[in-house]
Order: sequence, then structure tokens, then C-alpha cells
Amino acid sequence: MKYTKIAGIGLLAGSLLFLSACGSDAAAEKETITKEKMQAVCQLAAVECFYHNTTKLKKEDTVLWWDTCTELWVESSGIVKMGVDLDDVDLTVNKKKVTVTLPEVKVLECKVDEASLDGDSYHAKTTGLGAKKPDAAMETEAFSEAVKHITNMAENDEATKKLVERRVKKLLSQYIENMGKIQKIQYDIEWKTKEKDTQNR
Repeated sequence: MKYTKIAGIGLLAGSLLFLSACGSDAAAEKETITKEKMQAVCQLAAVECFYHNTTKLKKEDTVLWWDTCTELWVESSGIVKMGVDLDDVDLTVNKKKVTVTLPEVKVLECKVDEASLDGDSYHAKTTGLGAKKPDAAMETEAFSEAVKHITNMAENDEATKKLVERRVKKLLSQYIENMGKIQKIQYDIEWKTKEKDTQNR
């Protein structure tokens, strides 16, 4: 299950996009398109998604002559922030042409509140004589696996990645167009994607 939260971000982005218009006309016309402002827009374009997941952890052992198995299921929910790595956003301005190079959308942060889990979040099953019941260490391991699974769900959520990519490009286009109006320049925008092997080097 997934729920995507993007409400309110557009209002903040709008404030940033028109910030340069404040002040005198002469001062405004000296404003330039900067990488720092582009990064700020990209940061505002990130979205938060709510994921729900059930993770299974299995431990097998042998007690005397009997094979045993302890299984633990944990139901958890997490909030994943998806966007672009700001350090990998590049910008070049050549007269009226603006070239924006963006990295691929990725998971920036995954938060699963361990304190929100209660007794109903865990479900256990033991098989075999002498099988051990899940202990605190196993619950902690199951929680870590739950975080990995939720992160993996988000990393494979191509629909949300496309949504974020469209938002990034839309807000950056609005920023560049707004700067062009201030400078009385009609910019042409070229979009490029940064290769994976050059990201975060």
C-alpha cells in the first residue's frame, strides 16, 4: 500500500520562484540563474510516500535430533522521501540556452518509527520440539529487514519516480522562465540525464 504526499510544496516553490522579482527593476535585472537556486527548487520538488509492508524473518535450528523453525512477521509503515541528489544537479548557461543535467530520482530518506510498533505488529510461529520463541534480537533484526523492504519498494516504484521527475522539471522550468521575464530573455531549456557511473563520485 502506498500514499503519496505532495500538498503544499507548490506554494513554497512559488515563493522561491518569484523571490527574485522583489526590489528595484535594476536590481532584479542583475539576478542570474544559479545552481544554488536550482538546487533549492529541486529540494522543494521532492515528495513523501507512505508505504505499508509485512516482512517475514525465518530462523532454522536443530535441537537435539529435531529440526526447528521460528518465523516472525512484522507489519510496519514507513515514510519515504524521493527526489534528486542536489550535489548531482548541474547547470550551464550559454547566452539564451540553459542546459540542466539531472540525476535519476532516488530514495533520499526512509523513516520507519520503531516506537509505533506494538504487540499486534508482530506475529510469530514456531515449528518443532524445543523451537525458540522470537526474542528482542530477532524483533530488532526483523525491523531492520522491514526498513530494507520498504526502501526497496520505493526504489522500484517507477510511477512515483516519474511523478517526481516531472515535478522537478516543471518547477525548474517555471524558475528559469521567471528569471527570463525579469532579465527580458527568452531562454531555451535543454534537459540531460547524468550517467549513473558519474553520480556521487
